[in-house]
Amino acid sequence: FLSIDWGRVVWDSSQWADFPWKIVMPLDEQWSRNPTFLIWEYVVFFNTILSLVHAARNGSWYMTIWIAAFVAGTANDCFFMALNIVDNFWQAQATVMLTPRLPLYICCTYNQFMYWAYVAAYNGPACWSLLQRSMAAGLLAELWYAPYDIAGPKFLWWTWHDTDASIRQRLFGAPCGSSMWVIIFM
Repeated sequence: FLSIDWGRVVWDSSQWADFPWKIVMPLDEQWSRNPTFLIWEYVVFFNTILSLVHAARNGSWYMTIWIAAFVAGTANDCFFMALNIVDNFWQAQATVMLTPRLPLYICCTYNQFMYWAYVAAYNGPACWSLLQRSMAAGLLAELWYAPYDIAGPKFLWWTWHDTDASIRQRLFGAPCGSSMWVIIFM
């Protein structure tokens, strides 16, 4: 979909012409293939709607955080899928796919762990400094993301390329860098 070739950004959908993917997968077919993935996908969708309702009811600051989390997370995933040097994971077929590599639930996943972590840290003790709130947001996001990052590949929600040196170091089967980037990204 998007590739970065030494400073040039190239749109190329022809590379996906032969991929076995569907934009929309029927629920019964997904249930028969991977029921845990279907359940997780819709838990993520529900929680994203819940966070949107929360943001809408609490004012423009919350809505800005909600939108920023959704956009930043989606842009992050697209960026890393486009870089050949970090092209080291593949997502499973979800019920809604934006591209062969990007299921809709991934955009919502970013929104979940970033939005709720920021909101919780922002509403922390009044004596916390900006740095303390930032660190709290990173740690809270990590507490949400790490179990997902460990469980996802075990249930075949995505796969990691084992030959990539940048993800060779693992903790409970998940690349250390995959979970650790969350603290830095926040």
